[in-house]
Order: sequence, then C-alpha cells, then structure tokens
Amino acid sequence: MSTSTHSDAIARSYDPMPYEARPFPQSHPAKSAAIARLFGLTPPDVATARVLELGCAAGGNLIPLAAANPDATCVGVDLSAVQVAEGMARIKGLGLTNIVLRQGSIADLGPADGTFDYIICHGVYSWVPAPVQAAILRVSRENLAPDGVAYVSYNVFPGWRLRGALRDAMLFHVEGIADHAEQVRAGRAFLDRLASATDANGPYGQVLRREAALMAAYEDHYIAHEFLALNNEPCYVRDFIRTARENGLEFLAESNLHGTVAETFGEAAGRMLRELSGNELDRLEQYADFLTGRTFRQSLLVRCEQSQKLSRKLAHDRLERLHVSVRRLLPAETMGATHVMRDKAGRSLSTSDTRVRDHILALADQYPATANPTELAERSYPGNADFARMLQDALFKMILIGMAEITTVPIDEAPPIAAMPTALPLARFDAASRRSWTTNVCHEAIALDIVQQTVLPLLDGTNEITALHRTITACIKSGSIRFEREGIALAGEHEIETAITEHVATAIDKFARSGLLCAAQVP
Repeated sequence: MSTSTHSDAIARSYDPMPYEARPFPQSHPAKSAAIARLFGLTPPDVATARVLELGCAAGGNLIPLAAANPDATCVGVDLSAVQVAEGMARIKGLGLTNIVLRQGSIADLGPADGTFDYIICHGVYSWVPAPVQAAILRVSRENLAPDGVAYVSYNVFPGWRLRGALRDAMLFHVEGIADHAEQVRAGRAFLDRLASATDANGPYGQVLRREAALMAAYEDHYIAHEFLALNNEPCYVRDFIRTARENGLEFLAESNLHGTVAETFGEAAGRMLRELSGNELDRLEQYADFLTGRTFRQSLLVRCEQSQKLSRKLAHDRLERLHVSVRRLLPAETMGATHVMRDKAGRSLSTSDTRVRDHILALADQYPATANPTELAERSYPGNADFARMLQDALFKMILIGMAEITTVPIDEAPPIAAMPTALPLARFDAASRRSWTTNVCHEAIALDIVQQTVLPLLDGTNEITALHRTITACIKSGSIRFEREGIALAGEHEIETAITEHVATAIDKFARSGLLCAAQVP
C-alpha cells in the first residue's frame, strides 16, 4: 500500500468514529516553556507564540489555547475532513480569529508554511506509517523556531509489548467485521471472555484481567484508534532519541518532568540508572523504561543547536521566573519536628519548617492558582533570603517528584463565588452546545452533567442564583431534566426545590474548584 493510499485509509477510519478531541494538559506550550527554562533555555513567550498542532483532530487541544491567548496564532492540520469541519464550526461559534484548522497531510507541510514557536503532535507518531513519522520529525525541525519546543507523544517498549499481544488478539478476532462500532463491541466481549478463561493465578491471566478491567473504562473511540487502528508501532525511546538527532532535534525531557530525572525513582534506583547508563542520555532514558515498564511517552524536543545552551544539572534557583501549582494535598502529618505532606498518589515531602509547610498547604488549597516562589516568599517575609531558599527548595523537590507543576503563565486564584457568577466564555459556549466536557484554566477537560450544562451558559455575570433555579425548574417541567431517588422520579414540590438548590450549589462549587469561573468582566 502506498503512503498516500495508507494515509487515505487512516483518514477514513476516523470519519465514522471520530477521536474525541480533548485538551492534553501536558502538551500545553506554557508547560513546555517552563521545562525549557528549567534547563536553562529561553523559549518564546506563549502569549504571542505561533503554535502548530500536527494531527489536531477537531481542535479539542488547540481551540482552548487560541481562546486563552488571543494574541497567539494557532494552526492545526489533520487528515480527517469530518473532524476539521467540526472544529471549524466550533471556532466560528466562538468567534475566534487567531486559529485555523486545515485538512491535509503532515507530509505536505514545509518551509513555506513558516516557523512556529511550539509544535504539538499528540497521539499521532506511533499510529502512522514510517514515512509520516519521518515527516513529523522533519516538520518539527524545519518549521520550529530557533528557540522553539516541539512536543511528540508515542507508545514505547517494553511496556507496550504486553498490550501489543492484546491488540494482536483483538485484531485477529475482529477480522471481517467492517463496522467500527461492531469491531469495538466484539473486541471488548472477546477480551472479557479470554480473561475469564485464563488462569487467574498465572501472569498472563493476571495481565488479561487487568487490561480487561481497564478496557471497560475506555471510551469506544479510544479502543478503536488505540487497539484496533491500522497502525500502532511502539518504539524504544533510545531509538526515538537517535532518530530525532538524525533529524536535527535533541531530546530535552519528558513533559512529565518527574519521569525524566533518575533520582525521582528513588535514591538507589537513581544510582543504578546512572551507573548502568554511564550517564549517557539515551541509555539512561531507556534503562528508566526498563525499570518502570513505561508504555507511553510525551517527549519535548528542541533544535540540536540548543544543546550548547541547555544545562541538565537542574537547580532550584531556576524557578525564579516560573509559576508553581500544587494539587490538593492530604492533611499534613507531624512526626516530632518533621512535617510530612502527601498527595493522593502517595508521594510525599518532608520539612522541619512550619512556615514552609503552611505556605505549601495554602498554595495547595488555592489550586489551580499558581505562585512564583520568589514573590511568595517576599510577600510573607521580605528580605529573608534563608526562608526564600527553603521554600524554593521544597517546591523544587515537589516538582521533581510530580507533586507540583510549573508553567510560564500565571493562573490567578479563583474569585470568590459572587451573587452573579461569571464563567469562562469557552466553558459557557461548550455547555450551551451540550458538550459533555469543557476546558478549564489549566487546560484540563472538565466533565459536565446535564444540570451543569444547563447552568454554565447562564454564568455571564448578569444572572443571580435565583435565575439559575428558575431555569432548572423550567427544564424539569419540560422533562429535559429529571431528578430521581433510587430510580423513582421526585414528585413532591419541596423535594424538587431541595434537589434544585443542592444541584445548583454543587455545580457552582465545582466550577469554582475546577477553574471554570473568572472575575466579572468590566464593561
């Protein structure tokens, strides 16, 4: 099959069951830029950047970037005419003028398309034939600005070898089934039967059961394009890094920074990785994958000329121009003079300084708001260099182990819930369009239920809570919303009013905590 014929087949495979294009937080240019700065580079300003997304689908990742950065220029390219048309309709509805989605092949891009400060290619590299993979790296070099950063995600061995066996089995079972939805249904059922028929105590049976359980949570479009796609060719990260270098690109780090630094796997494991690899970058990254069984990577690349500027010896003083966010933490534990803070993933940070503890806990309570460590310390203890260093060091450790994240773009603390709340314009539009999700200030997908879809469009700063109640009441009367208890519709007026009050309050609280509310716009 020729490359063009293969590409046409890939495009057609997405039209009947489009991949639901959502935001990918780790691909956000502000995060890529922050990591680049941490390595001593000077990436372009995201607010005015030119951003190119390869394989943009319906723009679920790119449209929120354009909406949040009106002075940036965003261009997306995708093979699927159906998805590009869907994305352009959303762009038109939002009234955005700084973004365009184009139907076409990545291989057709070249120098004539100009340079871009950030190039994003999520969920494409492993799922296209070798010539298109080569085109992705070529474009990432030819069209990348001198100080720019490219993001490429891909499946990797050895972790994907186990999943590859399941993919092979599912493809074998669905041979002859043309309908994509039926392929997914048959594949799910087959994997369930296969898992239940194997030895639960054997390693293969355990793998099958685990994957079958995961599969139940995956959406149909994900299974169709991950496990049943025409192409899914994982690689070893060592080979990816070497191929990137052959194309004039240097591996910078993983966008999940804690997956890059050897010591984040533990002190002993870190020493082992550096010893085995001789501290050579490509070998160290490969040994890390052997250690963790990693299945998926989200790698940042820069032009090879940047190698002379970057410093891989990370230091906490490079946080001075960055902004840090800390996800909500569990209650702190005090053990003698030591205070221990943990997140839900089990990661922990210890400090003996109560001031450091209190500042970190306060920052976590304000999530998704960010803070600049230097400014945070100076506001509390002006001129106290020792405290500033301790706080900076603590936050730096949290970043390296994945308890905190960095960005070049500050995120303000959520405003207090007002009598007439205001939500992000993008969120209001998405909810009015009856999307089951929208995008918050952190570039994360936030799920929306029917009540939230109804309430959110009204949050333009002109509606009081009572107006929201009236709208939900009208929806109940029309039958578009139904409140139930144990499967039985609520009928009593008091019960319904109580339910409305609870649901509206829960929705507003969720919008505030999820980063969907903003300050009222001044006329």
